Amino acid sequence: MRPSLTPATRTPAMPPQPRRRRVSLPRDVYNGAVRGDFEHHLGLAGALTQALLGYVPGIGTICAMRDFVADLRQRDHLGAMLNVLALFPVLGGFPKTAEVLRHVHLVGRAVAKTRRRAYDEQQPY
Repeated sequence: MRPSLTPATRTPAMPPQPRRRRVSLPRDVYNGAVRGDFEHHLGLAGALTQALLGYVPGIGTICAMRDFVADLRQRDHLGAMLNVLALFPVLGGFPKTAEVLRHVHLVGRAVAKTRRRAYDEQQPY
């Protein structure tokens, strides 16, 4: 869809973007713990929960299997490969560290989104 031009300013008038509904802190932690990589919009608390559960023996293996399936469905080959390596306890140290670094990147993105959302809510429309 092409933006229409407003007659007064001759600048493109973009359609309003739909707002994403807010997720409560307990729901975000739940999404990080249970849904993992299946959840596309994790906040800071959810991303931290997901990263920390990867280091719990037994639970980390289950989370790696869950995230492997999610990464395959999303065609995230790097994430799938790291999760396969994380399934093996002897090989798991490197991929878990790489996965944590990847989650740190996701946490950084979540923080940036939170800041942008807070800034947008302060701006008058």
